[in-house]
Amino acid sequence: MYRADPLQRQGRRIAGEGIAVLTGIAMLAGAWLIDDGWTARHFPPDFNPPYGLIEDGVRIARVILALCGAALIFAVRRHVGSALARPRSAASIALVLFAIASALGAAELILRSTGWNAVLPPHMETEPLRQYDPILGWTLIPSHSGVRVTAGRTIPYFTDPYGYREPDSHRKPDFARPAILFAGESIMSGRGLTWQESIPAQVGSLLNVQAVDISVRGYATDQNYLRLKAELRRFRRPIAVVLLFSPMLFRRNCDDGRPHLGPDLVWRPAATRWRLATLARRVVPYRSEAEIRRCILTTRAILRAVAKLARARGAAVIIFVPQFMPENRAERLIRKQVLSDMDVPMLPVALDLRWRLPNDSHPNARAAHVMAVAIAHRLTPFIHPAQSAAGASTRRWSIRIADLAGDWERYDDRWGAIARGGMSSEGVISKALTSSLAPALGSIGTREAVGTRLLHTARRQGRLGTMILATSPSLTIGRRHPRCKASNLYRDIQQIS
Repeated sequence: MYRADPLQRQGRRIAGEGIAVLTGIAMLAGAWLIDDGWTARHFPPDFNPPYGLIEDGVRIARVILALCGAALIFAVRRHVGSALARPRSAASIALVLFAIASALGAAELILRSTGWNAVLPPHMETEPLRQYDPILGWTLIPSHSGVRVTAGRTIPYFTDPYGYREPDSHRKPDFARPAILFAGESIMSGRGLTWQESIPAQVGSLLNVQAVDISVRGYATDQNYLRLKAELRRFRRPIAVVLLFSPMLFRRNCDDGRPHLGPDLVWRPAATRWRLATLARRVVPYRSEAEIRRCILTTRAILRAVAKLARARGAAVIIFVPQFMPENRAERLIRKQVLSDMDVPMLPVALDLRWRLPNDSHPNARAAHVMAVAIAHRLTPFIHPAQSAAGASTRRWSIRIADLAGDWERYDDRWGAIARGGMSSEGVISKALTSSLAPALGSIGTREAVGTRLLHTARRQGRLGTMILATSPSLTIGRRHPRCKASNLYRDIQQIS
């Protein structure tokens, strides 16, 4: 029987303890570096898994990492050294490593043999049903009708022969008529909402124009662009294009496990990975800083390309940016990096975090109404310019949405959003601006006078941070914040006289 020399055993023991100590130090350093800022930089947000769950998971992992590192340094290192000092311990370790590799290989074979598809997203079998597409990854099944129970309500879903959501199975778009095209994902298409409650349907009703919903559940920004590029050519008179982009959903923009676009807007097939690696990326959605930077550049290029595509057809364009408030650290980081210094028309709308479906991250009917009113208000000058001019004689107040791509920077996590549903434009002064601001609006004639009086009263009342974000019949009002700049009151309040 082989016996190791005592000096050799001692050398192995010292080496084993040294490895344990170095590993423990590395774990402690990792626990110190993995803070909330690191999480925001490496875990882009999305609805599933919720970002709050990711933050909690990283914090728990940080504590476990620190405890394991301390244990390795102060308690386990001697046992590691003794184990390595024993004869044939290297062979035992090799055997363990071989068993682990065999288990991983068997799991990979199981995933491949069972037909698990790394390209398609989960829940393909739930309404609205989707099917594989070699260019886009997946699309809605055309000419399909089905129902889904959401929050205790039975929601019908109908698609026409082109895969657009429709109010019933007999409806399809008229390509010769003027139309507004809505491109997005489940927020835009109205997950958990009836067709009448969805954003496209409400905007079409408010503007009395044909609204076409080409949204597909689970889409990223590049998929929306490719679908819009393919579908826009069908319409003879597109008058507007509304594309949804939300920092809340940015993680899917970093998914290269499906057909996707790069920063050069060249189509690329799905990246080839082990199925286990793809599954791990879905369960733990870590992304490197270089990967996120590439996704940011791609998204910015796509937003500009959408604007160029719409303008080439003579259509107005809106990059619609809904955001539940308060936004978390990762959402704020993505918003600043993607939307800063963008030369495209953007329409951010803040939403109250309570305006979500029960046990679901998607907006409810109230939030959809606020978003629809905001979009309709922005599109009115492009679609009904005569009506906009005629409305000047009514001497009614119009609170327009501010372009908050840069303005959101003055808010922090304490900033919230409160909406007042069903408020008419006549009630803005008495209800929206609060009773303390109402006396300042007594005898005003010009926009400058309004701004001056509001600023004077706001400074006196400590309400300088009041921010109007949406228009009648629903208003979204931000709570006051001391860093709100006075100049924005001039921009956010416009008198139609």
